[in-house]
Amino acid sequence: MEDITEEQIKRMLYEINSNFLMISYVVKPLEEENGLIAQHFSLRIFYKLERKLKELQLFLKTLNKNSPTVYNMSVRMLVFEKEQLFYMRLLPNFEKKGIDISYAPRGYLCENQAVIMEDLSIQGFKLSSKDKFSDLEHCQFCLATLAKFHISSILYEVCVTNSSGKPYNLQEEHPEQLIDVIYYGADEYLAKYVEQSLKGLIGLAEIQFGDTIDLNKLRDQFNSETSTKSTDMPEMRCTILHGDLWSNNFLHKYDDNGKHIETKLIDFQLIKYGPPALDVLNFIFMNTTKSFRDKHSTYLLTFYFQKFEEFLLNRGLDVADILPKKNFLESCENLKRLAKIQAMVDLSLVCVPDEFMFETLIDDEKCKDFLLLNRKHYLEDIYNNYSEFREILYEHLLELKEMFDICC
Repeated sequence: MEDITEEQIKRMLYEINSNFLMISYVVKPLEEENGLIAQHFSLRIFYKLERKLKELQLFLKTLNKNSPTVYNMSVRMLVFEKEQLFYMRLLPNFEKKGIDISYAPRGYLCENQAVIMEDLSIQGFKLSSKDKFSDLEHCQFCLATLAKFHISSILYEVCVTNSSGKPYNLQEEHPEQLIDVIYYGADEYLAKYVEQSLKGLIGLAEIQFGDTIDLNKLRDQFNSETSTKSTDMPEMRCTILHGDLWSNNFLHKYDDNGKHIETKLIDFQLIKYGPPALDVLNFIFMNTTKSFRDKHSTYLLTFYFQKFEEFLLNRGLDVADILPKKNFLESCENLKRLAKIQAMVDLSLVCVPDEFMFETLIDDEKCKDFLLLNRKHYLEDIYNNYSEFREILYEHLLELKEMFDICC
C-alpha cells in the first residue's frame, strides 16, 4: 500500500493512545464494490497494551488511481482536500465547542490522498442498496442525521461569532475547500463534465417527449439555474452541505429484531457551503420515487425542519434567529429546480448499470469519452437499453417537465 506508510500508522496510533505500541498492520481490499472516486480497504493494526496483544480495525480509503480520467477529475474536485478539512479540522473544532458530531465516523489520518477513519461496520452499521428507494422510516432517520450535520457548522459559527464579537462563517475561513467546485469552480475540465451531463439530460428529454417540449427553452433554463450561486442569495442562511446524498452515503444500524435505531453519514468528499434546503431537496430527489415524493414531500420538509429546530433548542437557540420556517420553505421553493437538475446529473452517473460502469472504468479512453466528450450518446444508449435506468430517469423527466415551463 503505497499511499500509507508504517511511520504514518505509528504516529496515528500514538495520537489515538500514547500507550499503544504497534506490532504490525495489514491492509486488505474490501470485497464490496468500491466507489467511483475511491478505493476501500480494511486496515487492521496489531498493538500491545499492558503486555497484551490487541487489534484495532479501521477503514481506509484512497483515490481511485486505476482510471486516469477519474483520478484527474477527483484531484480537480478537491475530494481529498475536502475530506481532510472535514475530518482533521472541522470535526475536532466542533467537538471542542461541545457540538454533537455523532452523525459521522471519526477520522484519524488524512495524508497522501488517503483517509483513515473509524470502521462503522464493527458497530453493525450497513450500507443500503442503491437499487432500493428509501421508505418513510429510512427517510426520517436520514433527514434527522442530515439536520444534525447541518446544525453542527451553524452552531460552530454562532460560537465563534459570540466569542470573537465579530461575524464569522466557515466559507470565509476555508474558501477553496468549501466552494462548489463542480458547478461554480473555474476548472474547465469539470465544467465540461457538467456541460456534457446537461446535454445528456436534454437528449433523454427529447427521446421521451419528442416535439411536445421546447428543447431550446429547456437548455436555456438549465443554463440559468446552474449559473446562479445559491450562496449569492443574501436572505438564505447557509451551512456546510454534504452535496452527495445518494443511498450509499448513509449507513444504517438495526437491533437484533431488525428495528432501525441509528443512521450515519459518510463520504464528505464533495462538501460545500450553501442553504440547507439544497441538501434536503437533493436527498429527497435522489432517494425516493415520484409517487412517494408526491405523497410525502411536504411532510419530509416539515420533519427535517422540526429536527433542525429541536437540535437548536438543545443548545438554547431559537430557530427564528437562525432560520425561520418561512425562510426555509421559501428557499426550498426557490431552489427546487436547481436541486432537481443536480440530482438528475448525479443519478445519470450513479444509476448507470454496474456492468457498463465496470467495462468503462477499465478502458480509460472509453471512460473519458463517457464522462467528458460524448456523454449524451452513452446516456441515450443506456436509457434505451437498460430498463432499470430508464424507469428511474423517466420519473425524473416527468417531474422536470412539470417543474419547467418547456411545453410547446
